[in-house]
Amino acid sequence: MRCRVALIILLIPCANRAQDSTALNPAPGSALTYYKSRVEAAGLADLRLGPHVRGEREIRIWIDNSGDPQNLFRFTDRVGDVHGEYIRAWERTDFPTHVDSTSLSEMIRLEERGRCGEVRRTADAEACRMRFIGSPPWRALYRTIDSLGVWTMEDESRLSDRPVVLDGWGLHVETWDGEHYRSWEIHMLGVRKSPAAERALAMARALAVLWPLVARPSGERRFRGRIEMRSDTLEFRSCDGSGPWVLEGDTRLLMAATGRGDSTKPYRLTVAYFAEARAIERPAFVARDWDNLSARYVGILPPDSIFHVRPWALELYRRD
Repeated sequence: MRCRVALIILLIPCANRAQDSTALNPAPGSALTYYKSRVEAAGLADLRLGPHVRGEREIRIWIDNSGDPQNLFRFTDRVGDVHGEYIRAWERTDFPTHVDSTSLSEMIRLEERGRCGEVRRTADAEACRMRFIGSPPWRALYRTIDSLGVWTMEDESRLSDRPVVLDGWGLHVETWDGEHYRSWEIHMLGVRKSPAAERALAMARALAVLWPLVARPSGERRFRGRIEMRSDTLEFRSCDGSGPWVLEGDTRLLMAATGRGDSTKPYRLTVAYFAEARAIERPAFVARDWDNLSARYVGILPPDSIFHVRPWALELYRRD
């Protein structure tokens, strides 16, 4: 079996209203409540309360994707001396749900090993700082974020565009300008079209430059084989005959690479593609517990970025 193309599979690569300088929205389920334990696990102080270093400004940007691990990008500026760090944090769940299973925290630690530094733990959360294989452009990113209006951005509660969407990723941002604290959030980025939402989206896109600089996870493996696009799943089988695995995650990337368009629509025919993959395999006993994996599969490979995908053959394959 010859395999000629490349698919890279990684794990990447998982909110509040603008208030005065003394308070966030204290309502249950608010971003203050949600992020508090993760901030503590990262060893950071509450930005509202300090203590603050005299003359220092700080920006904290959470990319809120409604799942763990969450991504925090932190900038500090002390009279032009800019530093940054990329932190991933998640809820601590040390209990398995089945005898042969594992906890969500353990699974995340497995996936982050190698690209994460020391994992800090509190009673409620865990966090680590990402390692880099290159020098992150913190100063340039800080200037970009600053130019997009991070200090004065309107909160989504004040925006005129309110699309009818039940959920969507977004930013939760806290700032300390040396004297005053602010926070704002905007969700449904990519859907909202107000100038503020477009600027928030531009901030998130600017931060994406950091991901290629993050160290590779130590649990990552290489796979070469075939992707079969079925009506209800994407299936991967290795050239050495092992598998099959389910490809799970942002499969829109595969759809874009193959020109198939909307990945949310079911496939009418099974089509196969050559692929080379790098992935952290989610073991079968974990996948069956957390993802209700069918007994047909040996595990899950969650894709993050995909390229050089070519047809396995010109003929169409029938479903089993």
